[in-house]
Amino acid sequence: MRRRSSRCGGNSFPRKSCHTLGFRMGAHISPRDAAALAARHLGQEVQLIDRYDSGGAEGAYRVVTGGTPAVLKYWSGEQTRALRLSTAVAAHEILRSCGWPLPTILCWRHEPHFAFVLEAQMPGRHVDSVSDALCHQLLTLLSAVAPGAGGALADASEWVALLERSLHEDLPLSPCRPRFLERTAVGRRLVAQARAALDAARPSLSAARDIIHGDFSAGNILCDDMGGLSAVLDWQRACVGHRGFDLIGLEWDLALRLNVGSAPALARVTAQVNELIEEPVRRFCRAYYGVWNLSWALDTPDEQQVLHAAAAVGVL
Repeated sequence: MRRRSSRCGGNSFPRKSCHTLGFRMGAHISPRDAAALAARHLGQEVQLIDRYDSGGAEGAYRVVTGGTPAVLKYWSGEQTRALRLSTAVAAHEILRSCGWPLPTILCWRHEPHFAFVLEAQMPGRHVDSVSDALCHQLLTLLSAVAPGAGGALADASEWVALLERSLHEDLPLSPCRPRFLERTAVGRRLVAQARAALDAARPSLSAARDIIHGDFSAGNILCDDMGGLSAVLDWQRACVGHRGFDLIGLEWDLALRLNVGSAPALARVTAQVNELIEEPVRRFCRAYYGVWNLSWALDTPDEQQVLHAAAAVGVL
């Protein structure tokens, strides 16, 4: 979640009803209306400061509430209907219990037309290159979550169904845009590869009872001044799934960072992927992240970098 510099005028928003705000239910709402709705549920004012980039949220803002800095993330319209926030909150608690430095959730709400999370603002800075020491910390986090941490009653079927749909439709909260990609030869090849790999991996994916972050990458962490891990962000995709998804998400992210000195870290992670993750799941997750990353990079200056990363992880 990268910070932007756009200011919001330091506006404070008291508690208001949806009717008072005057927006059409189901439509996308403004940051000011989102802050007002969050204030109503929280029971105290929410002051917008500036905007952050955020994976998986319609809006993410640095705010102050009760004199304390925090981050407000919100979703509205069709994004709200696609969101699985209660599942993510439950997974968040399990990951925190395993020692993950995730933000404390101060307040959250999920209604039919609007959802928000107010979470603690975490210290640290984003990094470009991943050192071997930092890579070790990230792998230690993943290994701290025991296989099957979701419990015997956990069910990955909803996650698997969402993965499958995201390879056929451009879903509101999915990073994958298969219909967009299918207009190019390389896009069609990646999408077809991911669909075929899903069929082979389905038994293993469906049987998994692991707790995953769902978007685990160096882009979603913060580090202290010494380069050590201080926070993991953007947990809203957390759910019951297969642990290989997070590990291969990290592998793909490091492959995208080869030009900034992350080759040793990539070699370490790839060795773990090949050792720990069964071959059908490896093939699927690597292909799926190919669709994920090409969806944002196609027709941009980053397209070749994504294609080189795909080759590095054995997708193309």
